This record gives sequence, structure tokens and C-alpha cells, in this order.
Amino acid sequence: MKQDNKKRGLLVICVVLLLLSSCSENETVSYKCPDCNVILISIDTLRADHLGCYGYYRNTSPNIDEFAKSAVLFKNVHSVSPWTLPSHASILTSLYPSQHGAHSLDGSLSNCSKITQNAVLLSEILKKNGFFTVGIVQSYFVSSHFGFERGFDFVREIDSFASMNKSVELFEQLVPQLKEKRFFLFFHTYQVHNPHNPEPKFLAMFNELNDSIKLAVLEGHHL
Repeated sequence: MKQDNKKRGLLVICVVLLLLSSCSENETVSYKCPDCNVILISIDTLRADHLGCYGYYRNTSPNIDEFAKSAVLFKNVHSVSPWTLPSHASILTSLYPSQHGAHSLDGSLSNCSKITQNAVLLSEILKKNGFFTVGIVQSYFVSSHFGFERGFDFVREIDSFASMNKSVELFEQLVPQLKEKRFFLFFHTYQVHNPHNPEPKFLAMFNELNDSIKLAVLEGHHL
């Protein structure tokens, strides 16, 4: 399919795979694309060691693996926190949890700490620099309750347990509106977070395991 010359270039700045860690070579890469869009995708709780591009032996991630072949693959990545709220606040503010404030969980959602007002989000910076900012997130810990809506021209919070297809469909509806804009998209999903309910064709990848171990897969344990 030929690309419309009127469309702005698309630069995927970063696909955020949370809680990744491994070793890396020292390498410096510079991108110059002043007319590009910025897309930030967060696949909450996705493990590096369960992706083919990071050496996993099952074919669980063919599309990500194909993308990685022509992208910059980070091999030395560490999350600042083992859970969603402080990790995402750090991604969007470039601050440690002790600096942005969203790091404590006191029994219930209403008692969780929020991003401090003096912390500036990436969405706020890009909006000031002429980007149309879009947030499509699966709410809960990445929601307006904690301050994640700041700086977005358009934001939709999808139910945490909804299929990612709903979020994708929403983005597809926005595409005509975004074609002539320079935009920033923050797309967040809990699709691989437990509780798991995989399609049979995906669960079949684990057919060599007995039923008790398959149950562990569904409950999110490491295999």
C-alpha cells in the first residue's frame, strides 16, 4: 500500500515494555524528525523474557519481534518500581517516585498518592510545543484520579478488564481526525495482566504442560 504523501511521518519513539531488565551493549542512536508524531505504547506487566526478540522460545510475540528487527531494541532497561502507578508516573515525568509523589498504596484506590502538581508530564510539554495530545488508557492506576489526564487534548479511560480491541477501535475512529495533525498518542493496556482469558489458539502454545501448570499460566505465574 502506498503511503499518502500528505500524511505526516510517523516515528514510534518508544514501545514501553514494563519491568524489563537484561544486559546491553553501549550504543548511541540519534533521531532527527521534526515533523514526526510521537506514539508511546505501554503494555502493562508484559515481561521481556516472554518475548521472542528477547530470546523467549515460544512464538508469543511475532508482531513485536518483527518490529524490533528494524527498531532500536533496548537491552538494559530497569523499572523504577514493580507496580503500575509509580512506574507510569515516572515514564511520563522523568522523575523518581520520591519526586513525582505517586508511589504509595494505602489499602484502597482512594488512598493512593497522586502525581504532584509541580511535576510536569510529557503530554504537557508536547502540547505546549504544538502537538495534539491523545490518551487512550485502561484506567485504574493510569487514570485522571492520579493526575494522568494533565496535558491531554483528548483522553479516554477504558475499563481495566475490557479487551484491548476496544481501545484499538477507539484509536481507529480518531485516525481521520489525526491525519492532518502533529500528534502525541499515549496508549496503555492491561491486556496481558492477570486474570488471563486467552483464546484457545494462544493457550495451545502450552499444550505440552499438564492441566495444573496451565492453570498457573492463567494465574500469571512464570514459566
